Amino acid sequence: VLHQETLRISRLVNDRNMYEAVADSLMKLLNYDYISMYHFDKNEHEWIEDLKHYPIEKQVMTKMRWSQSPWMFDSLFKELKINNAMKILTTDSVDSIIQYINQLDLNVYMIDIFLDDGNPSMIVELHKTNQFSKYDKYLLTNYITSFLSIVMPHVYLTSELYVMWNKNELNTELVAYHMKITDNEVNQLVDHTIKNLTDLHPNFNEITFLTRNVNEQDSIIAIMIMFNQLGFIKHWNIQRSTLACFILTVKKNYRTPTYHDWTHAFTVGHMAYVALNIESTLMNQYLDKIEQLTLFVGALCHDIDHRGFNNNYQTLIQSPLAAIYGYKGSILEHHHVDQTM
Repeated sequence: VLHQETLRISRLVNDRNMYEAVADSLMKLLNYDYISMYHFDKNEHEWIEDLKHYPIEKQVMTKMRWSQSPWMFDSLFKELKINNAMKILTTDSVDSIIQYINQLDLNVYMIDIFLDDGNPSMIVELHKTNQFSKYDKYLLTNYITSFLSIVMPHVYLTSELYVMWNKNELNTELVAYHMKITDNEVNQLVDHTIKNLTDLHPNFNEITFLTRNVNEQDSIIAIMIMFNQLGFIKHWNIQRSTLACFILTVKKNYRTPTYHDWTHAFTVGHMAYVALNIESTLMNQYLDKIEQLTLFVGALCHDIDHRGFNNNYQTLIQSPLAAIYGYKGSILEHHHVDQTM
């Protein structure tokens, strides 16, 4: 049975169901009630919950994450009413905690899987209303642990490839949509003749100014002047051609949905500029120069490449964006940050 299940799982290529497929395989061998699975993300240094109480709970795309690894056992310790839980969680390693839980002879059994560096990389947590029998533990120790050590690395690597494939599809689509900035466009922006923002409108520096009174071409020039007015060009020794290319690229990376377009970005950028430029806001006292630059760039880029549809829609249509960022939650927000960087 284990051999057949190993072959079945090895043929799966869709990340969305692979963890559930492993759980279903274990159900054929052990009559457990529900299962949870975790893996360690080395890039983020976090434990991520891949399955939660499957199959009794509906699985969601947004996954729980823990940067302090033992704390993912906090809710389990509370459920089991384990004494000295705080001490154990703050002092013991993940491997030690798993051994401790398994020795309690309760209705929980945990398996840790080591991939390459000697530290647990994946954890399987099984729950059973009646305590696991000696035969159950015999299977778990002698067969199922080996089975999981074979299939779980495949599941993990396939899920990574699934994300990479969707990123590639997304990047291909982005390249097709966004055109390269030409030298002529950069030179025109660098050589603009408008010197002051008040030349665009007398009330431009006021917080009540309506940005729709500035046309699209002038809005790009206005951003260039704002960078200079806020002292960023001089402080960071930014080449004007580089800045012009950046501004034009940001502009072209905004699509044309009803609301989250370049006009919206320019409006939010204007608000950030006014807040940083007016002495009465005291922003300069609380933010250093890098924080001011971050605020202004963040305001300009905060909705970059927005498609006009919300996170829930991305999840429902199983878009490449949802495949890449869904487990983190805030799908579009993570995409805006990645595109900005």
